[in-house]
Amino acid sequence: MPTRQTGPVKRTKGWVLTITVTMIVLVVLGVWRRNDLVTQTVDARADRAAALASLTTLQARIRNTALAARSLEFNNSKTLNAAQDLERSIDDALGRIQLAGRQRDDSAVSAYIAGGQLGQLRECLDGITRALNQVSVGDLNSVDTLEATRPACRAVGA
Repeated sequence: MPTRQTGPVKRTKGWVLTITVTMIVLVVLGVWRRNDLVTQTVDARADRAAALASLTTLQARIRNTALAARSLEFNNSKTLNAAQDLERSIDDALGRIQLAGRQRDDSAVSAYIAGGQLGQLRECLDGITRALNQVSVGDLNSVDTLEATRPACRAVGA
């Protein structure tokens, strides 16, 4: 009959079994944790690579946007300068139009005055001509005729 082991041998086998199971569990947990850390490292590296690629793309977009903004600013500056030149031209043209208007008004006044003076000059010359004709035929009313034209002749400076 087989002998039954009791006492210290049975306890030793129990401890050995417990230690063996614990060791196996620890090894399995260690392998699992190592695989988990490797996976996290790979994921972190992939995330880092994606972030760097995204950053590079973002930097290129920022550079392109800055170039476009500079171009727009340059175009806006050119447009502003053109608008200022146009405004100066408009002001210049307005000044010339106003000057032409004043000259037109002055011409109209001068023509009116000249027309009035022309009429008075004609009246003066007609009176002098009548008086001379009267003198040539011996009419004594020539002095009265000449005296009647005096205001017209004075108005034109004669």
